[in-house]
Amino acid sequence: MKGKANMDNVDESTGSYQVVPPDWYAVDIIDVSDKETKNGDYMASIKLNIVDGDYAECLLWDNIIISDNINSPGYKILGRAKHFLHVIGEPYQGDIEYDTANWLFKRFAVRVYNEAYKGKNQAKVADHCSLDEMPKAGDPEVTQSASEPDVAEEEIPF
Repeated sequence: MKGKANMDNVDESTGSYQVVPPDWYAVDIIDVSDKETKNGDYMASIKLNIVDGDYAECLLWDNIIISDNINSPGYKILGRAKHFLHVIGEPYQGDIEYDTANWLFKRFAVRVYNEAYKGKNQAKVADHCSLDEMPKAGDPEVTQSASEPDVAEEEIPF
């Protein structure tokens, strides 16, 4: 791709970014990309925008895996996808059909923890809940649980 851009009024930067610290955040889904895990399971890669507070407009990413293959590692974490669908108000019980286009602009809360990857700290999504269920700042649950994910690393299929 070729293009043109005017850089006259743009400050140069190194591209560094601020890592979102462990806590609960209200987010909107602003993009969904359909992907496939290395095991062949469907994976929705969702881009989340923090909507308020000190980290408003910071971005987070999460992967939602929906597998019907009982031999796949993705099937072991299907309960996480079911909970996510419930939280965003989509069908989540019995035989369901989903359309990731319907997920766009849904607002809910996520619990973030930090994890080192290739020598850099990254914010990762550990859990989802409705805004009504989101722990408030100062609640013991916020500081005790924000740094630990609910899924063991060996269960993550991507």
